[in-house]
Amino acid sequence: MSPELIIVLVDFFLVLFAYLWFYPRVVQDDIAKLAKYDLLVSLMAVLIAGVLFYEKDIVFTFFHWQLDWFWYSIIWYFILEIPYALIYMKKFDMWK
Repeated sequence: MSPELIIVLVDFFLVLFAYLWFYPRVVQDDIAKLAKYDLLVSLMAVLIAGVLFYEKDIVFTFFHWQLDWFWYSIIWYFILEIPYALIYMKKFDMWK
């Protein structure tokens, strides 16, 4: 499995866990809690990527850009998170 795919899968499963299980049970409709816990989950994604790829000379390619593991993980996490966050915020009417 390629390093890029590993990071994307880790980020994808963290987003699924957060928005389909953890946030509905812990956060519900509290925007401050959502922001706090989302920061923790995104840091967990970066931490896992760091454990796997820190100090390894692996270049990650995001379209035409060459990135290190840190930026690649953050970018993919937020790309994967945006649709789930929008749906979650609409479901719990957090746009008020």
